[in-house]
Amino acid sequence: VQSILADSPFLNILNENEQPHYYFANNSKGQIRDGDAVGAGHQQDFMSTVLVTDQRIILTAAGNRGNALVYGSITDVQTKNGLTKNRLSVFTSNHEYRMYIPDSATQSEIETAADYIRTQAKDAPTVNSDLDTVHSLRPIWDDTMRTGAGNTDPLDATPQGA
Repeated sequence: VQSILADSPFLNILNENEQPHYYFANNSKGQIRDGDAVGAGHQQDFMSTVLVTDQRIILTAAGNRGNALVYGSITDVQTKNGLTKNRLSVFTSNHEYRMYIPDSATQSEIETAADYIRTQAKDAPTVNSDLDTVHSLRPIWDDTMRTGAGNTDPLDATPQGA
């Protein structure tokens, strides 16, 4: 059985008054930025998750790693319906973040989440940095951190199968 986080309940990573709206979990693909998968593979003990909240998009991988995509950095959101997994792609001026979502979530649910992200991004002030830290988690990616909280040791981002 795969878990989400190694050291704390999932709700502990939310900010005060932060409201979750959409949640998706994947046990095999990990988080993908510009084609590099982090926390991927069935051998992993932890699921990769996407939590869309009213404040940010929280991505987790490998049980103790996480980053938040900042709405003000998002330039586009796309969805794609696949045979066994659906895809939610979030684009910023710097990167493409791909999240694969099992077919247990319908394309309609994923598109509704994408519409919510588009609205939040449109209404958010523009920022240059894609990522922010997530309370109590080590960053997945550390190249564009806006805050100094947490350990910034990078997670190996070598593409799976390379």
